[in-house]
Amino acid sequence: MRGTFELQLAGKSLQWDATSDISTISGQPKRLLEAAENLLSNAIKYSPVGQVIALHLAKQDGHFSFSVRDHGSGVPDNEKLSIFEPFVRGESAALQGIPGTGVGLSIVSECALAHSGEIFVEDAQPGSRFVFRWPDQS
Repeated sequence: MRGTFELQLAGKSLQWDATSDISTISGQPKRLLEAAENLLSNAIKYSPVGQVIALHLAKQDGHFSFSVRDHGSGVPDNEKLSIFEPFVRGESAALQGIPGTGVGLSIVSECALAHSGEIFVEDAQPGSRFVFRWPDQS
């Protein structure tokens, strides 16, 4: 996945720190990769120059979770649900001139539903942490 985003990361002098507690996951590989790529793409767009994006894959209590943490401006409480709807973008995206269509997070949401899981965003001070969580169905 790193090669896919190498130019975007380099363009903003960003780095990523990926950690994992597990070696295998269950689910639809192409859909899970698509969700991960959308979350990383989003983090790159909203991260200030020179920051580190943290990715973490874990398994706990019979659920997998993939989280992506950025150091951007965060997501206001009143937008934390609506940003997962198709064609909805946060107000700060327009104000900051960040390009996008408002489709990426809705794709992640659909992937979460297809895996009987969930996607949510939480404050990370500074920034946001997006967490995609789904049950182990193996």
